[in-house]
Order: sequence, then structure tokens, then C-alpha cells
Amino acid sequence: MRRSIPLAFAVALALSAAPSFAQDVTKSASAVPTDVTEIVSGGNWSQGETSGVFRAVVVTTTDGQASQARVIVQMLALEKGNPLPKIAKTIPIKEVEEKKLPNAFLAMDVENDNELTLIITSYEAEKDQDTSMMVKFDSTGKYEIVPPAKDEPAAGDTPGGAAKK
Repeated sequence: MRRSIPLAFAVALALSAAPSFAQDVTKSASAVPTDVTEIVSGGNWSQGETSGVFRAVVVTTTDGQASQARVIVQMLALEKGNPLPKIAKTIPIKEVEEKKLPNAFLAMDVENDNELTLIITSYEAEKDQDTSMMVKFDSTGKYEIVPPAKDEPAAGDTPGGAAKK
């Protein structure tokens, strides 16, 4: 999250300074498929001579009746002399797909270098149920599901958003 404010400021400054650049940004944003329902980026990682940032993407598909959210994390590599990052690794979070969530909303917790904690939440209106999980990534792209704290309900099971006791 710390990097998003300077990034937003830089984009806003660039948009106000160069109208032709603004048109290119609008064109690029229009090219993002509508099934990509959320994108967040932040944190940093390094492995050997390569370094970059994490980006998480929610892709929500539908069969016409129900929707299903899938979450992937990409490790974007930053190269000297190239302002645009390259995708170094794409990691689908299979546990999200297995839960068949109808939607997903993301938040990132970035406290340490080479580490990202992704907080994934979902709300299913028909069941009035919140689902959440925390996923911790390291600099190699390996991840683990973080178990809920003992005083918190298990992921996926808080009707009406109220905590179970």
C-alpha cells in the first residue's frame, strides 16, 4: 500500500501534463477485460539479480447463472533501463478456486521486504456469508494459507459478517 500513493500521484501528474499520454492511458485501461474485476499491487521481492513487485488480480467468470472468482498473484520484474515491468511468475491461488467464491476483494499487507500477505474476502448475499483468507507469499512465489487466529472464526464461515463464539 505504501507505494500506491506515490504511483497514483505520478500517474495524476502525467495525465495532467500530457493530454496525448492521457489518451494512451485511457486506451490501455479500456483494453483491460471486464472479467478482471480487481487489481492491486505492492510490496517488493528480490531473488538473485532480479527484483520487482507483487501484483494480485481477480478474474471473475460466469456461466450466465453463477459467477466464480479466481485470484492470481504475479511477480513483476523491474529491469534497469526499462520503465515497464515484465511478468516473472504467475501463481494461481488454487484454494480460492476450490472454494468457488462468487466474488473476491483484495487487500495487501506489506510489512517486510520479500514478503506479501494477501487478504482475500468474499461476500455471498444469498447466504449472507463473508468468507476471508490470508495468503502469505515469499520472494520465490511460494505461498501458504495463514490459519486464522484462535479468537477468529475459520475462513469462510461468518454468517452476516458476525464472528462466531
